[in-house]
Amino acid sequence: MPGELSAARLLFCGADPDWEGSLIRNARRRNLAFLRAFLEAEEIGDVYVLRMTSRLAFLREQWAIRRRRRQGETARATPVYVTRWIPERDWLPWASRVNRALMRGLVRRRLGPARADTVVWCYALRGMLVADLLGLEGQWFVDTDHDVLNDPNRRSIGFARTEALILRCARQAKRVFSASRSMLAWLDRNGVRNCSRLRNGVRRERFEARGPAPRRGARPRLGYVGVLSPWIDFTFLLDLARRHPEWQLVIAGPWYRQGPVMELERLDNVELMGAVHSEDVPGLLAGLDVGLGLYHPAPWLDVDSMKLYEYLAAGLPVVSTRFHPHLREDFEGLVAVAEGVSDFAAEVEAILGWGEDERSRWLARCDDFVSRNTWELRAREALAAIREGLTSA
Repeated sequence: MPGELSAARLLFCGADPDWEGSLIRNARRRNLAFLRAFLEAEEIGDVYVLRMTSRLAFLREQWAIRRRRRQGETARATPVYVTRWIPERDWLPWASRVNRALMRGLVRRRLGPARADTVVWCYALRGMLVADLLGLEGQWFVDTDHDVLNDPNRRSIGFARTEALILRCARQAKRVFSASRSMLAWLDRNGVRNCSRLRNGVRRERFEARGPAPRRGARPRLGYVGVLSPWIDFTFLLDLARRHPEWQLVIAGPWYRQGPVMELERLDNVELMGAVHSEDVPGLLAGLDVGLGLYHPAPWLDVDSMKLYEYLAAGLPVVSTRFHPHLREDFEGLVAVAEGVSDFAAEVEAILGWGEDERSRWLARCDDFVSRNTWELRAREALAAIREGLTSA
């Protein structure tokens, strides 16, 4: 029937290395949130997760697949891993061509005959690299997530190669998604018109057990939960901690022992927790008074921060740096936005001074916002685009 999508085959490129365990642990990342939603969607039939791995990881995974088959285990998503068997060196100019042929042959054998209803979902640069290398056939959909072109965390394949890869994949795609306005504007300037903004979301049920406002001791607890990457304004964070020894700053997430991070370790009012398991995040947020957004301002850093969604889903008031000009608009005034340490501190103090009525009104608005920004609703947007792309093919 026109407009319906029936059991399409999905080739998902861009999953994390530990995607199987992360799905079980209710992972928070955008790529796995969409993969989980696709696995639960009636419109999607067979799902294959394609990843590039090392030679050792490839052999280990093949052994694990055979073990699961012997034990009669079945998975909703089938892993299809490829690797470069021949080292690619300048003195082996033919190696890349041979590797590509071997990988494409393996994928064809694993996937079987070509199907008209095949969907190729490419997440960020890693997904685009895999899909492009393998020459996957089907209706392509690209999700850049954020501005991957200018992200300093991006894979170091060089700016020119990154730019060419994005444009090559975007021009092949039925639809290109991004949560970043700057990424969409760049694509538009380069003649890619089939683009849509697809924001992040949150799994609301992870944070359902919400209690009253926490009552603390002498020090209010302010927290940041996320990777301490180059996106973070470490100078700002260090200044905030030094100026306000009366606050306890809880910083949870993987971090690098370099620069200001090591200076933070020396402060009595800073608690660096390191990496935190996804299932422990709700409990951690429940013990905070204020959540922190700490990205530094940059034209390309207009990310739709997932941590802000999680703070709000946990009923945790938020103060953030003004890392992009649409922050208040995007979060409907629920996130207090400040420029400079003094203004930031004033916003924190205002929240700490809330009465019960003010907190209740904020929570009611917060609940309404979260209910309209779940991963389930985001997945419906993506599935609607997939349906449209297949029916118009």
